Amino acid sequence: MQSQEFSIRAQVLPAADIVASATVNSAKLLRMESKVGWIEPDTIADLTAVRGNRSCMSRCCPDREKKIATIMKDGVTICSRPN
Repeated sequence: MQSQEFSIRAQVLPAADIVASATVNSAKLLRMESKVGWIEPDTIADLTAVRGNRSCMSRCCPDREKKIATIMKDGVTICSRPN
């Protein structure tokens, strides 16, 4: 469901605004901006790094799993795929 939301937002918003709405803006809304929404020491962050254009992660892309390069949970790499 969330990937559909991002696809809809992508039709009217720049990518940076979409990322901010899911990270920094949400952290501020929850009054947790000192702990989440940033990639910095002593903050909580889960990351997914993709190869190439991040729009490949939409539901309509059949090989989106192959594009995932790294997944981090709580600052620890849990999956890293070589090129």
